[in-house]
Amino acid sequence: KDAAKDLAYKIAMHIAAAKPEFLSSDFMSDEQKEAQENLLTEIARSEGKPDNVVQKMVKGRMQKFYNETCLLEQTYLIHDGTDSAPTVKKLLQTEAKKMGSSQKSLEITSFHSFRLGERS
Repeated sequence: KDAAKDLAYKIAMHIAAAKPEFLSSDFMSDEQKEAQENLLTEIARSEGKPDNVVQKMVKGRMQKFYNETCLLEQTYLIHDGTDSAPTVKKLLQTEAKKMGSSQKSLEITSFHSFRLGERS
């Protein structure tokens, strides 16, 4: 039980530091994804790249966007540094095994982040 509490605290600290906007890309609306893709496509085209290169650039930049804005896809910041930092999703899988859970992974179903001086 203490391990679960400690993990929850560390994930809360990660959320405070990394400021994710979504739990995962599955929680983004199609309109949000499309708007980001359109923006990235416009940027790539303005760099004078051919269409086949633009598509690859947008795909890579969308993955980077998800890695920056989606909690489960972010690199875990509160890491001991003994090896490469896992994503939050991978951390939940590893911790489930350590805790002896019968589940394949621990699950975060939602999160809320409040920042002083910001309105939601």
